[in-house]
Amino acid sequence: MRIRIVLRGIMLSFVIFATGVFAQEDGDSSFETQLQELTTTLYCSCGCEETIIQQCDCDTARAIEEEFRTRLAAGETAEHIRADYLEAYTTQLNYPHKTELAQLMSGLYCACGECVDLTVLHCACDAAHEFEQNFRAQLDTGKSIQHIRADYLQTFGSQYDARAPTENGNLFAYVIPVGILLLLGGVIIAFMRKVRQRNEAIGENRNGSDSPKPPSVPEA
Repeated sequence: MRIRIVLRGIMLSFVIFATGVFAQEDGDSSFETQLQELTTTLYCSCGCEETIIQQCDCDTARAIEEEFRTRLAAGETAEHIRADYLEAYTTQLNYPHKTELAQLMSGLYCACGECVDLTVLHCACDAAHEFEQNFRAQLDTGKSIQHIRADYLQTFGSQYDARAPTENGNLFAYVIPVGILLLLGGVIIAFMRKVRQRNEAIGENRNGSDSPKPPSVPEA
């Protein structure tokens, strides 16, 4: 009798466990379906022209996808997430200084200290978001992009200027042309020397053939 009770308990536990596993798999499948629907029907807001989030290779697209995943996991509906995204995207498109803002964000590296060679536009960290909001506020007050850029570089350093060539770029820009000129100069000099030596040899041969032969010594 006791054995039957134990077996029934084990079978019941197995049924409950299997039901939970299948329910979780169904939930994960539905979750991924909703995420894919969002990322394949919404354009990336990073500035890429008509590129959906799933196909966009920028860091902003990956950050948006991760945000969607987090909000879906928290229980938000795909419709709510879509509505919020489109509202923010429309606001961004209608921003009066969007051209100047894009130039600032794409022309300055993020100074958060963790991102390596990522502009404010493509960096997804909190510091990049704060820089963007600061740029917006300054543009709204009438400051020029030159003024805002100069203040940013003065605060964080000229190494965060994304439009300036790198030090290695400057080095190669000077070394390569100089090296090519030296190589060409060496080839020309060697060629001229060879031509001169050849002309001198031809001249010596001609002088030797035109000079009179020494008289022969009469035999005794």
